[in-house]
Amino acid sequence: MRDKIIHLYFRVSLEKVWLVLKEDIPGLKPHIQEVIADMSN
Repeated sequence: MRDKIIHLYFRVSLEKVWLVLKEDIPGLKPHIQEVIADMSN
């Protein structure tokens, strides 16, 4: 998705971007918190 956003910005589906933001990114939060905690140790 990053490549499409970077290189095809005028053809990016805002609905798909919103779907990723709403559905995929929240699931990453626990993993990101774990990485941050590991870096603090």
